[in-house]
Amino acid sequence: SSMREMLQKHCISHVPTVTAHTYEAVRVEDDAAESGAMDIFGSGDETTIALIGTSYSDKPISNFSGYLEHWSSIPVENYSISGGNQFGSILSYITSREFQERRPRFLIWENPIYNNLGQYGAAPWAEIVAASLGECSATIPANASGNNAIEADLSTTKLSDDDVILADIGSDVSRKATFTLTGADGTVRTRSIERGDRLRSTGGYFFSLGGFPEGSIEKVAVSFDAPIDDTTTLSICKTKTGEQS
Repeated sequence: SSMREMLQKHCISHVPTVTAHTYEAVRVEDDAAESGAMDIFGSGDETTIALIGTSYSDKPISNFSGYLEHWSSIPVENYSISGGNQFGSILSYITSREFQERRPRFLIWENPIYNNLGQYGAAPWAEIVAASLGECSATIPANASGNNAIEADLSTTKLSDDDVILADIGSDVSRKATFTLTGADGTVRTRSIERGDRLRSTGGYFFSLGGFPEGSIEKVAVSFDAPIDDTTTLSICKTKTGEQS
C-alpha cells in the first residue's frame, strides 16, 4: 500500500506486508446483452466501458473495474493512473488517438471527493471539453520553424476566447509543448503544456484562448520537446456548440 511505502522510508526494520481480502468479479453475458438491448444508449458494433480514474481504480486490490464489468455485463477497459492527480488519466485518454478513433459507449471517471477539480483553473477543462467534442477545423497552414517548432499566421483567422488551439506533433513521442503567441501590438505571451512521466504521451495539446481578447493574436508558434515532421499540425477547436456558441 502507499501508506506502507511511506512508513518504510522511516523504519530500519522491514514493515510487514499488507494483507487484505480481495474478490474476483467475472463478467456474465446474459441474453439481454447479447440480443442488443443496450442499443437505447447508442449504436455501435461493440459496447464498451472506459474507466478513467486514480489509484482507487488502478490498483488490483480495489478491483473496481472487475465489479463494473460484473454488474454491467459489459467489457471494461481500464485507463486509470496512480499518482496522476485529478486530471492525469482523463487527459491521457481523452487526448489520445485511441479515443478519437474508437470512442467507448460509456466513460466512467472516478475521482476521490477530496480532489479539488478547480485547483488548476480552467485550462484542463478546456482540454477535456475540446478533445471530447472533437469539433476542430481543418489544419491551419503552418510552416516549420527549426527541427522542433511550427508556426502559423492567425491574423485573418476569427478567434474567440472559447476556442482552443490544437497542436498535434503527429505521434506519441512528445510530452511538452510551448505556445508563443504574438499580438498585433507586438506583445508576446508564452505558455506551456506538459504531460508528467506518469501520464501517457499522446502528442496532442489543446491550448485554451480563454483570457485573450478577440483579435489580439496574430501569430502562434509551438515548440515541442521532440522533432516535428509532415504529420505535425495546428487546428482550431471549439469548446461550445449549439445554443452555447
